[in-house]
Amino acid sequence: MVAVLAIVAVSWFVVVRALATALNLLPTYTAGQCPDRTGTGDTIDASAIRVVDCADPDDGEVVGLDPVSVPGENPAYPGLPAIESAASAACPPLFAAYIGVEYELSRLEMIYLYPPDETWERGDRQIACVATAPGGKQLTGSMTGTAR
Repeated sequence: MVAVLAIVAVSWFVVVRALATALNLLPTYTAGQCPDRTGTGDTIDASAIRVVDCADPDDGEVVGLDPVSVPGENPAYPGLPAIESAASAACPPLFAAYIGVEYELSRLEMIYLYPPDETWERGDRQIACVATAPGGKQLTGSMTGTAR
């Protein structure tokens, strides 16, 4: 009986794990969302980021999105330098349009949330441009149109 229960439990775990992997959604953001890290360390894993109400203290605000365009039907991961180049070209104009001041003149800083090779393979092609407070401090309230 114990052996049967163990087999059932292992089988259930395998099925649940396969279902969770199949349903593992790609990280998606929209302008105006406020992501907040729940992890620590230098590397931010998408699974460690959650979206919170911008009225509450948060780590930044999505100011715009840019799809990474690579030719081909199922293109290989272009590499971090290519993605960082795309983000550094696309994000400053999105920042200016959302915040109301050129990035170079702003008191805010900016980071990019971009697809790593693991999610790229599953179709993740979105760069999220995120305004942040200087010095790693938190923001409270929406930054849209504030010209900060």
